[in-house]
Amino acid sequence: MTVLVAALLSVVALSQASVPPPAKIDADDFLWLRGAFPDSSAAEQARWAAIKTWGDACVASHSETARKEIEALGAKPSALASQPYGDDPACALIFNAKFALSSIKSWAAFDAGLHEARPVFQGFLHATVLAEKIVRTADKAPLAERLRNAIVGEQILRLGLAWNTGENGAPQPISGDGERVLGILLWTEIAKRDHANTAMMQDILATSGWPRISVVGEEAAEDAWLLVQHADDNPAFQFQALQAMTPLVAKGEVSPKHYAYLSDRVTIKLYGTQIYGTQFYCIGGRRQPKGIAGADAVNAARKSVGLGSLEDAQRDIDKAYGPHC
Repeated sequence: MTVLVAALLSVVALSQASVPPPAKIDADDFLWLRGAFPDSSAAEQARWAAIKTWGDACVASHSETARKEIEALGAKPSALASQPYGDDPACALIFNAKFALSSIKSWAAFDAGLHEARPVFQGFLHATVLAEKIVRTADKAPLAERLRNAIVGEQILRLGLAWNTGENGAPQPISGDGERVLGILLWTEIAKRDHANTAMMQDILATSGWPRISVVGEEAAEDAWLLVQHADDNPAFQFQALQAMTPLVAKGEVSPKHYAYLSDRVTIKLYGTQIYGTQFYCIGGRRQPKGIAGADAVNAARKSVGLGSLEDAQRDIDKAYGPHC
């Protein structure tokens, strides 16, 4: 009975996710989210219920697709989380907005946070677009140049995520609600660039293999790794890229450090474990690694690839992003 019910739920999720959302979902007007708060009308709450149902089905559908893609590559993703994998902006926006709902208690508070965050976001986006124009690269430009320039936009936008904390924090902090809404706005634009960069890296990997240090240089090779590290909406491709990198480490064509970071990124996502302790998560108000064997084993693994100790990594994380999350 349990298997049958699960199968039926899967079919329902797939059918619901194949139709458009029940309302226009974008980051220009968040009125579609108003019904998520208690200070809303019955009609608004009913609309949100329909949107949430669609969003849950969309996440289930995309997660199942991602699972099948990974299994087709010979892996068994026992810990793959339910997330809006792929490039459906409405699905991702609903998913990301739901995180803010646990902290923002009313529509009035959300709206105030939005009015606070919007100018900050627009400033970051304007700077990003201008920078991208400056480094715009022709399709036939050398691979190293394309890789170097591809990270510019997503890196600027990601710096905005540390607006209130750490060494990249801004001189004028915004409220906690404003920071949460800013995160929603920034992630929407970051995802656009991550998806475009992932498509570029897929093409590169298919046509010329993993960018080797001897071919593109150390800086561009690092950029290639960073682009795949941020291809989180396509875990199957991250797994493929890791496989492509593996034989090149011993040949000196891939940095062992970069391999360790992507290895952890993939294994924590697929199996819930990591060897090198490079992936930090917000646990109990602090950023710390999860799924590790123990400090001694992790430090030995880190030393083998040229990484500093786990304790040093913790200090660097706290310095960059602040001690609390």
